[in-house]
Amino acid sequence: MKYKVIFDNGKPYEKTFNTDEDLKKALMLFYIENKDINYFDVKVFNEEDEDISESQFIEEIIGDIITE
Repeated sequence: MKYKVIFDNGKPYEKTFNTDEDLKKALMLFYIENKDINYFDVKVFNEEDEDISESQFIEEIIGDIITE
C-alpha cells in the first residue's frame, strides 16, 4: 500500500511512503520533532487519493505514537 502524506507544521510539505511501517516511522518522527509547536497537522491519503487521516488505521497509529 502506498501513502501520500501532507505534513503541516506551518510549512506544508508532501512525502510518499510505500509501507505501513515507513508511514508509522514518519508519523512518529514528525510528532516527536513538532511536539513543542502549538500547531501541526497531518493528512494521509491512500493509493486511490482518498483522505484516510481519520480512519481507524491512522487513529491507531497516532494512539500508539502518543502512548510510547
